[in-house]
Amino acid sequence: MTGMRRGFTLIEVLVALAILALAVVYLLTIRNEAIETAGDALDVRRLDMLARWKMEEILSGKERGTGGSFKDDDVGRDYEDFRWSVSRNPVTVRGARENTETGEKSGAQEVRATQVKITVTSPSGRELVLVGYEYEEAKRGGDENEDTSADSGSGGGQVPVTESEGDDR
Repeated sequence: MTGMRRGFTLIEVLVALAILALAVVYLLTIRNEAIETAGDALDVRRLDMLARWKMEEILSGKERGTGGSFKDDDVGRDYEDFRWSVSRNPVTVRGARENTETGEKSGAQEVRATQVKITVTSPSGRELVLVGYEYEEAKRGGDENEDTSADSGSGGGQVPVTESEGDDR
């Protein structure tokens, strides 16, 4: 067997290249999915920022519209293609008033509020919904002699955003 050469046959080289090619395709697929996921995360982050910003404008009374784009706002050119809309729904919450010093609950309290729901849509079609509440006024049942001046408001009793909903793309 002095005539045998050492090395790889053509078939062995082709099999090795096929295995390497499959590994590279698999790794590129994973890389592309990671890039897409990072882009989605950035999209959701932008939607969240814009929705919170618009919610603050609406609750403060600066914005009175029912929808539009962000191109006329002070957020910059990067958000011209993002759209927003708002819906308002009256809600009534009834509960007991709690004394902050003693922790005792007394008298039923009825609070009328407006649920403010903002939907922001990205250029890719992804939507984010933010919900907040504006407290209009408070009415208390039970003890009529207590001072209610701290509880009643003229539309200024606002709470921060309480819910965030996004699609599961």
